[in-house]
Amino acid sequence: MEKTRTTIYVSPELWERFKKLATRDSMKMSNIVEDLVRGWVDMKEPGNPQRPLTAFVTGHDDEVAARRSTTIKELIKDAEKRGGELNYAHVVQAIRAASSPAGYRIPVLARSMCQALEKLGVRILWPARGAF
Repeated sequence: MEKTRTTIYVSPELWERFKKLATRDSMKMSNIVEDLVRGWVDMKEPGNPQRPLTAFVTGHDDEVAARRSTTIKELIKDAEKRGGELNYAHVVQAIRAASSPAGYRIPVLARSMCQALEKLGVRILWPARGAF
């Protein structure tokens, strides 16, 4: 791969410390700088998407997704303690504890979460048909 020669400006003290550490770790300084630049570029590309102010409002999609992710992680830990299985009522209880959605949404959320857990390998013990 072709490389470009460039100049950077840093304080002499910082540069000496950098050289000393690179030598100690048997690394080329140019490789360290390139790795740092690559990491910064990877972090910034494809841009720095801005979040709308509504993202910080209770119930926004970002907050709901974060709550769902946290609840699923907790349910997976519970399932591991229970031999890899959970019952539907346990999932409903976790949803109620994590948030306060409108009551009519709880069964919809619970079914969706149970399906996601099944895809992750958790066995769900569903209630008898017509019980919910």
